[in-house]
Amino acid sequence: MTSNLQFQATTVVLAAGLVWCGYLRWRWLRFNEDSPAVLISKWAISACLVLLAGMAMAKLPLPKGVPLSVLALVLMGTMWAPNIGSALERLLIRPWHATAPPCYSPAIAKRKSGKYRAAAAAVRAQLVRFPTDYNGMILLADMQANDLGDLPGAEDTMRTLLAVPKLAASKFSAVTSQLADWQLKYGKDPQAAQETLEEISLRFPGTHWAYAANQRIVHLPSRQRLMEKDEPTVIRIPNHAAQESEEINNATDQTEQRTREIIERLTAIPNDDEARVELAQIYSDFYQRLDLAEEQLEIILATPGLLPKQVATILNLMADLQLKHSAGVLRARRTLHRIIDAFPTSALAENAKKRTYYLRLQTKSQHQDPPVKLPKAEPNLGLKTKNYGLKR
Repeated sequence: MTSNLQFQATTVVLAAGLVWCGYLRWRWLRFNEDSPAVLISKWAISACLVLLAGMAMAKLPLPKGVPLSVLALVLMGTMWAPNIGSALERLLIRPWHATAPPCYSPAIAKRKSGKYRAAAAAVRAQLVRFPTDYNGMILLADMQANDLGDLPGAEDTMRTLLAVPKLAASKFSAVTSQLADWQLKYGKDPQAAQETLEEISLRFPGTHWAYAANQRIVHLPSRQRLMEKDEPTVIRIPNHAAQESEEINNATDQTEQRTREIIERLTAIPNDDEARVELAQIYSDFYQRLDLAEEQLEIILATPGLLPKQVATILNLMADLQLKHSAGVLRARRTLHRIIDAFPTSALAENAKKRTYYLRLQTKSQHQDPPVKLPKAEPNLGLKTKNYGLKR
């Protein structure tokens, strides 16, 4: 009975030891600076060297087996020297520098050398100490997406970063925008990119971050267009004889067609400010309807979340359109004063003040004076001579 209990206890201890050794090996394999293939190769070579040293000590006489055993141990120590040094650094030096920032220089060096898995492992080793470090998680996700081709892993890393409490709006916007880029570039999934960008509007509604995300959602390409980008471009030699027989639409028809397309797009997607600016320019330049152009620009100015620079850009564009029409100097001056009133202590206001001083000069440069027609000169004017009463 006692021997049976001892056997069971020994079995449990051995099983627990094997499980613990397996966990250590897995953790070592995951967070070591070496790649898994290199680390497994070191284990195999070390096992062979230990076996060789044991056989040398057992089979050969004592004086002759010692040099061979020492040589095997020296080779094994040389192979494991970087790992031993790293372990000693973690045990002895790092506790005295607990407040030191994370160091990603070794990971970046490995990445430049093409050792992508080793570089990712080095970043993970730093993230064990700093699990919420923004730069480290961005670097790891970038390696996963661009170097290792692991888009799901990169997305998981970015989602973990987005779940960090009190993440700044600028960083949240940068992370979601980068993730949307990868979903378009590698996943060819505009729907997933749209859902990712919509998280900015849900998290920070009414801000310029949300405004920029909405503008990007409006211009997301379709899946078909993304697939066409990967196809090789075919250059066709034009048939000039066929081109001469075809009719070319004039500029008027093209502008009217473009106007209808923009109106249809704005009806479906009212937040497309780029299309609305183009429509305002067409109203002003082609149809000579400044009132309709100003109406389109005012719609953009009413959008919440615009940055001061964006507001000033729209108002300056409105002043440009007003200067192209009669009595536009006064209206342009009032438009520029809106910038001065809205942002009185900013550089935008100073630029608007300077522009008001040169409005009339700008108007004169846009409207050229008609050319002056000179009278027709007589031919051979310089060859004529006066008659002083001399007879020829």
